[in-house]
Amino acid sequence: MVFWKRKRAAAPARTLWLVKDDPEGSWWCNCPQGIVDAPMHDKQTWPTGGEGWLFTCIRCEKAFMFAKAVRIRPTLEELAERCTPRTEDVGSPDSLELRTDVLMAGPQDWLAVVRPHANGLVEGQRYVFFDGRVLPAVHGPVKFRGLWRNHDLPDLPHIAEDPGVHDVLNDPRYWAAEMGE
Repeated sequence: MVFWKRKRAAAPARTLWLVKDDPEGSWWCNCPQGIVDAPMHDKQTWPTGGEGWLFTCIRCEKAFMFAKAVRIRPTLEELAERCTPRTEDVGSPDSLELRTDVLMAGPQDWLAVVRPHANGLVEGQRYVFFDGRVLPAVHGPVKFRGLWRNHDLPDLPHIAEDPGVHDVLNDPRYWAAEMGE
């Protein structure tokens, strides 16, 4: 006697969140659907290393520049459970000691970072991460107060056609400038 199993319908995508949008395949994450981890950095990370302007993948933890807001199956709460606790190994250049810092101890920490970004997303829009903000990847002036400094640029450095604007991402002098009031 043969029993036919019905295929269960896949759960509908229900959560608007960011996934890798890298049609050129020019970044490090090669996951088929690189879901964005909590986009964050703080005064302990140096933005020229990419922490201040790249997204990271939840699965492989590798970086990429562009993400798109799409509907995904897991909820933000389910992603938060997968992504915490989140730690970082930190070494001192003066010694060989290595310590582990806890960046996000539990799901509520992850959600506290993610929810403000998720609330402003528009489905289908392409985004970049820049100095603590998730911004639409569209041409035009960029003016805001970031974690590291005030920005007043003619275009997003991620998409600027002028190499001088693009170069600010890797320029320590730009990031080290005093934050004006």
